[in-house]
Amino acid sequence: MLHSPRTTTSDTAAPCAEAAALPQDSPQTLQDMRALLDRLQTELKFKQTKIEALNFEVARLKRWRFGSSSESLETSTQAVLFDSLLSDTALEDRAAEEANRFQASPPRAKG
Repeated sequence: MLHSPRTTTSDTAAPCAEAAALPQDSPQTLQDMRALLDRLQTELKFKQTKIEALNFEVARLKRWRFGSSSESLETSTQAVLFDSLLSDTALEDRAAEEANRFQASPPRAKG
């Protein structure tokens, strides 16, 4: 027969300081350990939830800071740049047409 129950096994981590402070011979040890375990599990769930919320917030801020929408220009700036691009393209098209017109004319026949 066992005289005292073994509360830890070789594959578990060392008990925390609060668990070590509990007296081993008291009849409420099991109840105290369960209460401690419940409190620690509640704290763990809270901390895991907090970590997930912070990770979500970091991801949202990264999307806001580095996302494709942060690289876009304001509407007024876009319109000005687009208009200047169209006018430059139109000038280049006219210059190319004039160059083709002069090159397309057949040479004069010599008399």
